[in-house]
Amino acid sequence: MTVRSQLDGRAFAAARALLGLTQGEVSAATTLSPQTLCRIEKGASDPKVSSIHKLLEYYATFDVQISRPNGRISVSAPTQRF
Repeated sequence: MTVRSQLDGRAFAAARALLGLTQGEVSAATTLSPQTLCRIEKGASDPKVSSIHKLLEYYATFDVQISRPNGRISVSAPTQRF
C-alpha cells in the first residue's frame, strides 16, 4: 500500500460521503466493480489511472473537485446544496 493510494482513497471516500452516495451507486455509475471501488477507497491497492479518471469525472458531474494543492488531497464542493 502506498501513501498515494491511501490519500486518493480517502479523498474518493470523502467525496462519496459528501454526496451521500453508496459504494454501489458509485460503482454502477462508473462501471468500476464494487470490489475495485472498495479497494481504492481503503487504499488497499494502487488504482489504475483509468479508474482514477472515471472517479474524478463522475464526481465532477456533481461539481465535487478532488485536487492536490501543496501536495495534499482536497475535496471541495459548492456551498449551495441542490
